[in-house]
Order: sequence, then C-alpha cells, then structure tokens
Amino acid sequence: MSRFLADRYELREIVGAGGVARVHRAVDRHLERDVAIKVLDDEQARSADPSGRDRFLREARSAARLQHPHLVTIYDAGEDDGQLFLVMELVDGQSLAALIGQRAPLPVDEAVSIAIQILDGLSAVHADGLIHRDVKPANVLVDRAGRVRLTDFGIAKRLDDIEENLTSAGMVVGTPTYLAPEQAAGARLGVATDVYLVGLVLYEMLTGRRPTGSALDPRGLRRDVPGPIADAVVRATDPEPHWRFGSAQEMIDQLRLAASSPVATLVAPAVAAAAARVEPTAVMPGNRALGDAPPTTAIAPVPIDPVPTGRRRRGWLLLAAAAIVVALVVGLLVVAGASPDESDEPGVSNPSTSFPPATSLPVAPVVSAPPTTALVVPVPDQGEGGNGKGEGHGHGKKNGKGKDD
Repeated sequence: MSRFLADRYELREIVGAGGVARVHRAVDRHLERDVAIKVLDDEQARSADPSGRDRFLREARSAARLQHPHLVTIYDAGEDDGQLFLVMELVDGQSLAALIGQRAPLPVDEAVSIAIQILDGLSAVHADGLIHRDVKPANVLVDRAGRVRLTDFGIAKRLDDIEENLTSAGMVVGTPTYLAPEQAAGARLGVATDVYLVGLVLYEMLTGRRPTGSALDPRGLRRDVPGPIADAVVRATDPEPHWRFGSAQEMIDQLRLAASSPVATLVAPAVAAAAARVEPTAVMPGNRALGDAPPTTAIAPVPIDPVPTGRRRRGWLLLAAAAIVVALVVGLLVVAGASPDESDEPGVSNPSTSFPPATSLPVAPVVSAPPTTALVVPVPDQGEGGNGKGEGHGHGKKNGKGKDD
C-alpha cells in the first residue's frame, strides 16, 4: 500500500482495526490537519464479505450528510488503487470500550452523561431517516474533555428501506453481544432498536459487566444505582420494542429527570457509602454471578423533621406565654374600665354597676393554645435578689428571704 492516498493523505500509524477495514492516523496535506482515515481493502472485502463494499459506501453517504457535535464528522471519501477510504474527524481520546475496560463501573453521573450524549447524536441520526444498528462501546469515542462522538455507520439503515430483509444469506448483521432481540430474529427494526442498544451500553458502564440475559436491572450488581436510572435501563432494554422509549429524546428526558431527582442526588451517595462498607467489591466485574446478587427494593428518600423537637416545645411555651400576657392585658383593661364614674351629679356613682359600654372595650385577639391545666412559664434566674424563693408572706424583705411573723 502506498504511503499516500489520492496524493493528498499521508497515512501514519494504525489506531484501530476490525473486520476488513483499518483506521489510520493521517495528515491532510492540502489543509494541513490531522485526520483519521478508514481504509477498506476492496479485494479482501469482496472475498470475506460480498456486501462489505456496499456497506462501506453506504456509510460514507449516510455519515457525510450528518453534522452534529456528538457524531464523528466525515470530511471526504474516495478510492485509490482498489482501496476505498473514508476521511473522518480525528478524536483525541479513546473508545468507550477502552474506558470501560480501565475504569468500570463508572460513576453514575458520568455514565448517564455519556448515555445522554450518545442519545443526542442518535436523535440527529433518526431525524435524518436512519437507524445506526451498531451502537456499542467500541463505536463510541470519548475525547479528553469528556465529549462523546458516535461513529461507524457501516451498517446504518434507512428507515424507509427497513422492509428489506435485514439478513443476507441467513447472516445477522451486528455485534452478537450488542443485538436487540428483533435484530437476532431478523425482524423489523426501528428507532427502538437503537434505544435498546444504548440501554445495553449504559448497563455495562454502570456495572462493568457485558449484558447477558433479559434481566438487565443494574441494581442486581450495584446497589447504589438510583431507582429512576435503573428503571430507565430496564425500560430501554425491554424485549418488546413497543414497551421501550418511543424515541432517543424521550430516553434523554427520562435520564435527565432521574439524574436531578432527590433520590439520585441525595440518597444514592449514602447508599453507595453503606454498600462500600458492607461489601466493598460487590460491583466489581467477576465478583459473583448475576443470580447471586441480593434482592433490592426501590429506594425512597427518608423524611427529615425540619424542626428539632426541643425547638418545637419552646415554641409552644412561648405561644402559651403570649396568650397569658394577652389575657392579663385584657383583664387590666376591663378593671380600669370598671372604676367609679365621676359624674357631675353627686350620689349617682355606683362602682359595682357603672361599666363602660361593651362597644367601647378593645377586642382581644383570639389565640389558640394547646389545652393545659396549669401552665408554668419559666423565669430566667436573676440572682439571689430576684429568684422568687421568698419563704414568708408577712414582713419578707425585697430579696424574697423574709421570715414569717
């Protein structure tokens, strides 16, 4: 193979390979920029996979129309000396598969963020009338800033052509581990197929395990996953397409809502800490079989009393004291109003019957207080002279220490 393609692209080291194609780091000498070039050996492709060339050309046509922050951008495509090539944006980072291998299980917020970005890219794919059909960690690139790009549209399919048989000579197209049930059965595919695949990827990010079987609840392996997020994974991976999310955007909305819920932001960290103390290795790959995981239940936030009990008791006492003060003030006002009427005519004053008219009395506010039989309002200690400890009632001194006669 020549060092240059189309007298423009200088090929350098191989950065990825799969099937009959390989990806090189390269330099576009016309624009002086680094690019990634996917090269398909046409002769090898024809012998290994008769439809490989057609899929490669379909990828070039499909991906070239799509421009989105979470999709790898296609710059150019061509053929040189029997070799088909596709020139793409070079992402300075690594595949999600490598990231999972290094760090899984990922923190919940990081896994959810990556899933949302994948779904965001898929929304653009679906809006263009395509389904990706091969969403898997190896086809997701994560740059050093955490930005995600979905790549490899080699088996993308137009939705208006979906009635065509999805298998060729009995061959199922896709990666065995990442196949929706309808893909494995050669049945009709749709947007729900890509949603299912994202659910598998999210499950693997959260658990560090490749998905197997139909019980894809991440809480079976990791107890700190918040219930709403685990429920999103379960719904996305339902065997029946009509029970899954109806669109990539619908799953995005559910994940964002779940990530912002009190259960996700408050309860999950506490449960994670408890789980780490009880069983530190419970969520590590290879630790135990899925069926051995302890049963889990939905996590509900624990209600917290916003007012301490002591403070509430003091509040009731203050309210009762206020009621007593109001009652005393009203009584004093009534007594003051009952003083003898100093009439200009002598002999008509009668202290026992002369009261102001009822309409002239101030109306005391009604204060509801807890029913009590005897209320004692605590008085702060003011030292020996005012401590209220007088022992006599006759000639006691001011300081309350007088003796009885």
